[in-house]
Amino acid sequence: LDYIHRTCGDAEIYFIANRLDRWEETECKFRVEGKVPEVWLPDTGERLPQALYDVDVVEGGTRIPLRLAPHGSAFVVFRTLPERTRLFSLRRNGRPLFPVSSGRVASFPAIDVLPAENNNNAFELHIWTPGKYQLWKMHGRIGWLDVKETPVVRKVPGPWEVRFPKGRGAPEAVSFDKLVSWTKRLENGIKYFSGTATYRKQFDTPAALLKENRYLVLDLGEVRNIAEVILNGEHLATLWTPPFRVNLTGRLRREGNVLEIKVTNLWPNRLIGDQGMPEDGRFTQTNVTKFKKDSPLPESGLLGPVYVMVAGRYVAVF
Repeated sequence: LDYIHRTCGDAEIYFIANRLDRWEETECKFRVEGKVPEVWLPDTGERLPQALYDVDVVEGGTRIPLRLAPHGSAFVVFRTLPERTRLFSLRRNGRPLFPVSSGRVASFPAIDVLPAENNNNAFELHIWTPGKYQLWKMHGRIGWLDVKETPVVRKVPGPWEVRFPKGRGAPEAVSFDKLVSWTKRLENGIKYFSGTATYRKQFDTPAALLKENRYLVLDLGEVRNIAEVILNGEHLATLWTPPFRVNLTGRLRREGNVLEIKVTNLWPNRLIGDQGMPEDGRFTQTNVTKFKKDSPLPESGLLGPVYVMVAGRYVAVF
């Protein structure tokens, strides 16, 4: 990890970057006391209050756990705010999850700890790994949660309807039995396509996944390069960095969900494809000459696999 720090008025601001191509989880200690930490996400603009952190009364400073995606980054901002109820220690099956430095980890945590909405004394827990959880709260209170259910992983299978814009060389609509890079297709109009194509899929949701104690996430897997996610006509997110995930909790219907994913790639494939065409049949004009007709094609499109991931959702009050 690398970081920079600045003071801005009453705030202490740290920018932390993961320079590795893998998920990292660690406990970070900041030279800040008496202020409340928040994590600000630079790619979405979200400001996330922290419900799990500890103040070192002996050596000074504040410790918080951080999870960063491959090459991901975050701002940790300390400000003078009303302090919420927080946890300062977390264990699973007797082993500490915080405070501890884990290093390289899986793409999903064992548990997410969030402040509960509209209740300053409660916590919302998303649990991805079964086990017996022990939570230490401020002022010495201890809570227990025994989770036996395993998360549900439901793959969104093919076929996918994929629509391309008119007049750009690709067919207007085609069916993908499975998700592959556009460069793997036999149609030259798709193989060399650059621009935005829309993937469309209709599906139902089992009633068991729509219960209040479920937390649902759509995971797109690999995307080259940008994805706009639309569910039942509602724009949910524009994703351009891993993980390509969006929260689906409370947004799915029992029947007839319509998922649309608008995927945009980069320009090289069209420029490479045009090199093998006569000038009057090309789709682009450019003075960039770095690409030849035999240059390698960057992967493009929705590569997947696409999953609906379901974790346990609990509210802890103690």
